[in-house]
Amino acid sequence: MEPIDEKAHELNRLYVERDAISAAIIAVETELIALVGTKTEGRTKARGEIFTVMTTGKLNRKLDVSMWESIRDKVPEEMHPVRTKVELDLTKLRKIEELSPSIYKIISRAITEKPAKTSVIVKVEES
Repeated sequence: MEPIDEKAHELNRLYVERDAISAAIIAVETELIALVGTKTEGRTKARGEIFTVMTTGKLNRKLDVSMWESIRDKVPEEMHPVRTKVELDLTKLRKIEELSPSIYKIISRAITEKPAKTSVIVKVEES
């Protein structure tokens, strides 16, 4: 077996083990939640002889922008629970880099770059 095949096989085996461990963790967490209980939002704590277990309930909230726009004038501005996030449009940045290097050079002064994790994809070759 080629070294690349050996490492790819090892990686696939580890993925399977990780998935099994993740499933087991979720099962035990589910059992602990049933024992400890949980709030819709906030922390619940239970003590055993050896361990203290805490569960934290959370709600994900998403703004309906069009609805907000229709009601925002009815809410005092200091009570608006909305903020604007300025973020990089990577697609547009790449296009500027390609088509207008001089503008990109100016923009790049405001951008910090660092390497991200390299992804690895392993697939079995069909023979």
